[in-house]
Amino acid sequence: MRYSFFPISIAVLILCNPLFPGGLYAQMVIGGSTPSPSAILDLQSTSKGLLPPRMTTAQRDGIVAPAKGLILFNTTENRIQINQGEPDVPVWKNLSTGETLPDTGNTNGNILYWNGTSWTRMAAGLNGQVIQLQNGVPTWSGVAFATLTTDSASQVTSISATVGGNISSDGGGSITARGVAYDNQPSPTLVNSVLALGSGTGAFSGVITGLSAGTSYYFRTFATNAAGTAYGNTISFTTYPNGAVANIDCAGAISIGELIIGKTTSSVFFKVPYSGGNGGNHTGQTVSSSGVTGLTATLASGTFTVGADTLIYSINGTPTSSGTASFALNIGGQNCSLDLAVAMGSITVLDCAGAVSVGELIIGRATSSAFVKVPYS
Repeated sequence: MRYSFFPISIAVLILCNPLFPGGLYAQMVIGGSTPSPSAILDLQSTSKGLLPPRMTTAQRDGIVAPAKGLILFNTTENRIQINQGEPDVPVWKNLSTGETLPDTGNTNGNILYWNGTSWTRMAAGLNGQVIQLQNGVPTWSGVAFATLTTDSASQVTSISATVGGNISSDGGGSITARGVAYDNQPSPTLVNSVLALGSGTGAFSGVITGLSAGTSYYFRTFATNAAGTAYGNTISFTTYPNGAVANIDCAGAISIGELIIGKTTSSVFFKVPYSGGNGGNHTGQTVSSSGVTGLTATLASGTFTVGADTLIYSINGTPTSSGTASFALNIGGQNCSLDLAVAMGSITVLDCAGAVSVGELIIGRATSSAFVKVPYS
């Protein structure tokens, strides 16, 4: 194998030539063709390294007026060192520790610390804990944040939803507050809307009310202990739009109980079928009768079933006459007229033979306080 020293020799010759007293202000590249614009000397290689001067500590200290920034390899300490001081007061600093660091870890929160002889990896602590030194050794200490999860929303209507979750660990400190934070934006906190649900660990749930129909909400559980407030995972739900149905069928209504002229109603109601319900809420209604007056039909507020179901109206009051009592229903965006018959009083048997007379009838004498009682059933 042959080596050529000619180009480097020429460069050294030029740099040392007294004909160039001011130095040579040019760039040089070794092992390549184009030097880096920011380098006066660019050494390029993918198979070889730069070997600095090697010497002992005593030899290093024997250097006369070492320039600030002078670099060498100290064979006594097995370190690359640089003079960060001045030529008359050199301060040698290691550019590398020479230590082999342990694995960087595979868990968020791993920490490296010097135990006096080597670098040691410290396991990650729990969220909320702090590092405490014990005889120079760092350890995790204190209460950690609680561990908790958020359950999916249930029983969602146009104005409410049931929410909750579970606290599986109190982190070593009592849970003084827990509940659900919710908002129209992701990752709600205690500065947003809050449903407080007591204290302690375990499962918990509650109902958020006063929501807007057809609106998306984000919510997550929270738990507070001495370490602070921890949050569970964020879940979203969308409330149903305002209650609506596609059709309401007054003709198919089923009545229970009887309406009789002059008799106050008791346990009388009717069921009106509907279809195309959207699962939204309705506020109910109260409708007065026409035709035969004196009656009202009342539907309590509630929630439409998604699909088909029935609405139950209760009838109250005293019909003033016989005939037809009509109720104009208007619910869920649909309307129809419900007609209910009001009957005259009726009996099955009239027992004239068993009649009992009271008083006396005399020819030519006006009656006074005479009457007859006729049994019936």
